[in-house]
Amino acid sequence: MTPRLKKLLIGFAISLVIMVSDRISRSSSSSTSIDSKEKKEEKRPRTARIGASRMRRVKEEAARIRKSKEKKAIIPKKKFKPIPEDVLALADWGRNPFSSQDPLLVKQVIRPVKSTNRPEKMFVSKVSNVHALKIESVATLGDKTFVIINGHRYQEGDNIDNMIIETIESKRIIFKSGAKTIVKNVGS
Repeated sequence: MTPRLKKLLIGFAISLVIMVSDRISRSSSSSTSIDSKEKKEEKRPRTARIGASRMRRVKEEAARIRKSKEKKAIIPKKKFKPIPEDVLALADWGRNPFSSQDPLLVKQVIRPVKSTNRPEKMFVSKVSNVHALKIESVATLGDKTFVIINGHRYQEGDNIDNMIIETIESKRIIFKSGAKTIVKNVGS
């Protein structure tokens, strides 16, 4: 054995002896204190800087805080208004309730050439709701530009809901529906 190991073992043996003697002394002193059953009131040392009344105030403050954190029963002061029958009858949202814009109705007028004497043709075509189109992203691969609308891929010149994609730019898409031009921003 090395001298260092010998010193460590001697120190360990001494600490075990001290621990055993401490346990024995504690068990003998606790048995005498149980027999006497006298509670000694601890005196505060003179060097204590907190007064006895301060400790009482701290305990009262802690009790007050605990009491304020307890859950209290909620007692309503007024009765709630009943829910109207038309609201209760709603089954689903339907269209977007936050949008005040209705689907566009576009009137197209085709006028005859003045050299012929045919009457004017007039018809109404319903353009799909442009606001329902969700333009997700624009990608450019080489010289081709694609746009993802409602999860489908389109190029310039493709038809989508009676509209032709006229121009695809990085920030906006331009649709053409008859004589009407519609500009929609990417991400909307």
